[in-house]
Amino acid sequence: LGENKSNYLVVVRPAGLRRLERATTVAAVLPLLGQGDVERGKALFFATGGAGGSKCHRTDAKQGLGFGPDLGSVVKQADRKKVVTSILEPSVEVKEGFRMLLVVTNGGKTHTGILKEETGTALTLLQPDGGELVVRKAEVDERLSQKISPMPSFERLLTPRQVADVTAFLMSLKPKTSRKGD
Repeated sequence: LGENKSNYLVVVRPAGLRRLERATTVAAVLPLLGQGDVERGKALFFATGGAGGSKCHRTDAKQGLGFGPDLGSVVKQADRKKVVTSILEPSVEVKEGFRMLLVVTNGGKTHTGILKEETGTALTLLQPDGGELVVRKAEVDERLSQKISPMPSFERLLTPRQVADVTAFLMSLKPKTSRKGD
């Protein structure tokens, strides 16, 4: 009698997020923070059909440069409420160096991106897909620093429970501090 072997691979990932009828608020999430699930939050963060935070953010400096701030370093100073607010209202506080720059050329074209580098002759704008756009300064008619975050709000995409889960995952990146007697 031969051995029965199966060669199946099952991949589970969250389905695409549907737009919620009502916006998720910070106040609705706060009571759920103690119940946030790190693994569900991690799955949502990394899933292409979920929150997709890994498209723009890194959770570890070793992962290279991202379009958004490295969240591993951001959560070092953040509390859970600040993380929730950043997810639901990302333009409340935009980390220095991550504001969108709007560039209007002499020909009327507009370009946006995060200023990666500026030389005497050119601006290099980092694009959300990781690419770079170089605009010659001689072509620039106007440049405006936007006061909004390039990150979309997830208030109509994530339920309060999902925001609590993503927050739990992000807070798990925070270095553990040892207390006396531990």
